[in-house]
Amino acid sequence: MSTRTIFKTALTEVSSSRKDPLGAIRYESGKVYKYVKYVTVAVAGNACKYLADAGYVASEVSATSTSQIILGAGICVATAALDQFGWIQIRGRAVLSAAATGSPTANDGVALSGTAAALAKAVTLVARYGIWVDVTGKVIAANFPE
Repeated sequence: MSTRTIFKTALTEVSSSRKDPLGAIRYESGKVYKYVKYVTVAVAGNACKYLADAGYVASEVSATSTSQIILGAGICVATAALDQFGWIQIRGRAVLSAAATGSPTANDGVALSGTAAALAKAVTLVARYGIWVDVTGKVIAANFPE
């Protein structure tokens, strides 16, 4: 993973060709983003996941699959088609498009849910990806791995 200060793409830009290095980390307005390849269709504001450890290494994410999920990746910044490249948010305040599952309350941990696009209440300390700030407003303080 690389850290750059100048990027070719805007945060909401998606492309069918790679324009920035895969895995590049971007710091902007108190939030952190990662440049990835979407291996499925993605919707802005939905959670995305790595399908296997190889997906993490290759910076390839899925926003629709519920099988083989081993690691949360982040929040989709823009809507993307199959095999497009773009940014996901991995840290900072994020507003989700999908409602939470598992009845979380403010200050509960954030976890992956069985629903492809949603996040849930963390029931263990393992695999926590942030804190629920406002469940009704679908706001989390994200803390996904780089």
